[in-house]
Amino acid sequence: MNISEKYNNYYLYSILFFIFLPLNLIGQQFDGILILYAFETNSIDVVYEWYKQAGRYLHQIPIYIVELINNFTKIDYEIILDNLIIFFLILFCLEIKKYSYIIFNLEEKWCNLAALFVSIFPIWHIFVSFDIGQYIISTYFLFFGFRYYIQKNKFKFIFGLILILYSFNVESNLSFVIGLSLIHLLKKKSDYNFLLIRLFTIIGIVVSYYFVRMHYFSPYGLFEGYNTLHMGILNNITPSKIIANIIQYSSYLYLFLWMPVFFIIHISIKNKISIKKVLKKNEIDYFNYFLLIILAGFAIFPYIISNKSSSIFYLSDYYQRHAILLAPISGIFFSIMFKDLSKLNHMSNKISVNFYISIFIIINLILLNYGNYRKTESNLFRKNMISEFKNIEKIPKGNIKIISKNLPMDLRDYEINYLLFSAYGEASWYANNDLSGPKDFYNSKEIYRHLFIFSDYEPECNIKIILKNDLTKIERLKYLYILNYKNFYSIDSVEKNC
Repeated sequence: MNISEKYNNYYLYSILFFIFLPLNLIGQQFDGILILYAFETNSIDVVYEWYKQAGRYLHQIPIYIVELINNFTKIDYEIILDNLIIFFLILFCLEIKKYSYIIFNLEEKWCNLAALFVSIFPIWHIFVSFDIGQYIISTYFLFFGFRYYIQKNKFKFIFGLILILYSFNVESNLSFVIGLSLIHLLKKKSDYNFLLIRLFTIIGIVVSYYFVRMHYFSPYGLFEGYNTLHMGILNNITPSKIIANIIQYSSYLYLFLWMPVFFIIHISIKNKISIKKVLKKNEIDYFNYFLLIILAGFAIFPYIISNKSSSIFYLSDYYQRHAILLAPISGIFFSIMFKDLSKLNHMSNKISVNFYISIFIIINLILLNYGNYRKTESNLFRKNMISEFKNIEKIPKGNIKIISKNLPMDLRDYEINYLLFSAYGEASWYANNDLSGPKDFYNSKEIYRHLFIFSDYEPECNIKIILKNDLTKIERLKYLYILNYKNFYSIDSVEKNC
């Protein structure tokens, strides 16, 4: 039976095994720690203020929903945070399945395959941060809203527009929705005039929204000037930077481009005919690929001009959040690719398309699960460090630095602050490499001291925590670190300068 025909909504299974389980077993990381800490200390107003200063007012809504669910059910905050993201990821995959038909008119089995490819897109390990997970919520509402926006019914149009406006909470969606409207216009020529009006309407709305936001709801405080157009941004628009960033983003495509080449060569060899004959009289619509590449340009444009990049190989940290909008493009692109390869498979000696689909799925799962593995390493390191802190004499208040040759992750200052809070139940330390303490700007307001987890801080001492038994990446695999994490990264000594 064909892989794409076996299950109707089998992307749910991949989400269950490869995203739901890791996400629920791994604690919040990166900016998600700030949200978790606020819930744990009953100071969620700090997070609301954080989003206000970032100009992302609507990011407050999911936080409010989490708070509401906890009040009624008493379910742990972290469980709610994790599974709210899972819920929207499932809805997102369902939307991509619908778009595969709406725009590209794919048969159901290929629509299912597109949804599956999105569900195993190898960046979802970043959802261990709920703040990053908010991106998928906003992006889901963009796709959901756009389906109604292109309807001729006035009420559906208004409903869709409201959802699209909600999605603008993530600034890159402003560019993406224009690209989505453009490729829909180019693909559906039968409704050309109507869709052209919708395209110009959305362009007008995007421009108006941007200027209204910048003048009346612009980022301030911590985020003053964040994600805004200014003259300094021209420094990022240089040919070398643009090319370098495009090459990084292209990794989501070129990693798999060998597959159609090998497939065609495979057919040629097995049937003892030339490649030219394999490709002769094919019914491949190359315009589909052109449209998806255009859409990818709109997806990455805001990041390109901000000099932000992402690669399919950035699996240890969180830079892949800049590639979330490439997930639906990738899913549909490769589903169409395998559909077209099946069209070429018309010779007497056929090649198994399922074999190539399986290889594609395996590669994506390897990448996704390596990302999950790195986040698991990080989670176990944090767990062990909390235990290590509890087993030594309480560290005096002040500035702190953790010294190790090979930490299994990049630890932000506030993440170290949270480790000490988890160990001692107070936020009395500030971590940074030069032991200089918090910036004056952070220290000037109580809300920042609470947000970045140093509300009880006093500069009494400078403390260096020296770790022993650290491991390189290869050694962590060799010694099965995730099973023996308690034997490594233990505290060797504490140097105090008070």
